[in-house]
Amino acid sequence: MNLPLAPRWSDIDRHPTLRNLRRRKHRLIVVLGAIAALYYFALPFGASQLRDQFALPIHQHLNLGLLFVLSQYPVGGLLAYCYLRGMRRIDAETQRFSAQAFMEEQR
Repeated sequence: MNLPLAPRWSDIDRHPTLRNLRRRKHRLIVVLGAIAALYYFALPFGASQLRDQFALPIHQHLNLGLLFVLSQYPVGGLLAYCYLRGMRRIDAETQRFSAQAFMEEQR
């Protein structure tokens, strides 16, 4: 019975493709997290420092502050969508790299 050879994890870990994929994943998470944090903390800042602007009436009982609060939901959904798309691409490339590395180890 022939057991498959164990991959050399240290070689795989140092591979430039895998490092690039890790860098892209990290960048995606940091950028989207920063956007989410800035947008989230803009609400308390706006409520405390921009009261006059947040009180501007838009339509009947709807003012700019309430509109900003409600905009947090679609913006959060958009960020989640961007995360899913980005990770789907990175995961597909990781899968291809993994399959390629496994095939090279079998030779």
